[in-house]
Amino acid sequence: MAAPRYEIENAVTSIREDDNDARFTVRRNGKVFYIKLSPSNFVNSPNMTNKYRSYLEVLKSDQEVLVTTCANRGVALLAIPVRFDDDFLDDLETWTSLYDPANIVISHKAPKDALFKAPKKVLIDNGQTVCFFKRCYDSIQITQELKTYKKIHEAGLDSRLNLGTTLSAMHENHIIWGDVKAENVLIDENEDAWLVDFGGGYTEGWVDKEVAGTVMGDFTSMAKLRTLLFPTK
Repeated sequence: MAAPRYEIENAVTSIREDDNDARFTVRRNGKVFYIKLSPSNFVNSPNMTNKYRSYLEVLKSDQEVLVTTCANRGVALLAIPVRFDDDFLDDLETWTSLYDPANIVISHKAPKDALFKAPKKVLIDNGQTVCFFKRCYDSIQITQELKTYKKIHEAGLDSRLNLGTTLSAMHENHIIWGDVKAENVLIDENEDAWLVDFGGGYTEGWVDKEVAGTVMGDFTSMAKLRTLLFPTK
């Protein structure tokens, strides 16, 4: 018998060393399950406790930030499960667009995936515009991302990637990408590359923690991205 299909939508851990709890969001057959785990759940099994702690270390090592909100800029549609005050929302409407969820069409390669997988792509404007869909569960990270997109807008830039000029132009306008890595470069139907994830996080292996969120960190990670895109023979 085939294993049941499910999707671990996200895992949340604390940055505090003394906090070993973890929360998971799991989708299965159109339902969402919120699961909280703690070492105390395995108090009767030292082996399971050790396994849990080892898995937790792996989760904590990944500093990637997930973001979602109802604002559109370029090819990114962000969807936020938190409330903002009216002034913040009024400001959003001065430089971007807000969408009623009823007017957003979820796009899956396989329709059956809609029952248990969160979308990565959605359609807006009566299906005429394709957007990358990104989720987030932290109001601080969402606010950071939106403020960065606003800076990009006010500087007259967009987040399309030109390896020679995009980062330099952003840095000249005091904009840091931060989480530079291959997974945060999207290719659209016109074969344009777009930068995503301006939430202020970073990913180990791409940038050292000491320079994460700085101009130096961006250029260090971009050098690795160049090597990945154009490996020397």
